[in-house]
Amino acid sequence: MGRGAGGGLNTMTMYLCHSYYSLRYGTMPTKELVVLASSYGIDTLVLTDINNTAGIFNFLKTCKESDIKPVVGVEIRNDNKLLYTCIAKSSEGIREINDFLTELNLITNTQPAQNYRE
Repeated sequence: MGRGAGGGLNTMTMYLCHSYYSLRYGTMPTKELVVLASSYGIDTLVLTDINNTAGIFNFLKTCKESDIKPVVGVEIRNDNKLLYTCIAKSSEGIREINDFLTELNLITNTQPAQNYRE
């Protein structure tokens, strides 16, 4: 957890959360994650499921309903090894993350770090 963008004492941000869309790593539906965050007074929540963005639409909707600022991204992993954490600043950023994931999946499903170079 961290302080919100303004650094004020009344804001809290939860970073790098995983929902059950992070297969084998996350256990909560996005809705439960947002409701739990709201109950703790968190006003900004960052969803970074592993190797996919499947949960972002439910996450965005539920955050809006709960008056929580949503931030979306993805963790790119190869097995248990964290390779990258991508955070979108806008809908264009979400598109770029999805393009990146698509390219990785087209190259290989098992070893993205060894087969993808910028």
